[in-house]
Amino acid sequence: NGGSDLDAWTDVGGFFRLNRGHPDFRDSGAVMVGAALSGIVGGSHTRWSSSNFGSRIDCYGWGTNVTTRRPAGGRREVGPAAEAVVAAPR
Repeated sequence: NGGSDLDAWTDVGGFFRLNRGHPDFRDSGAVMVGAALSGIVGGSHTRWSSSNFGSRIDCYGWGTNVTTRRPAGGRREVGPAAEAVVAAPR
């Protein structure tokens, strides 16, 4: 997270490795997940303002209002890092 435009990011060599529309792009095969608000605004979910974005993001998962179970029992709400947990295959 950081609200960064991944299409504009360059590596130490100045290559646009994360921009799908650039000749420098290299697909690592990883699924890149951004964070979205859980509430619906205007008929859809909205990207969380602190989430990274760009053509390299494959999908968005809820980054807010995510409730998980604690191993010892009970519930807890987790924050912006939850989008990867929600999108991860089980």
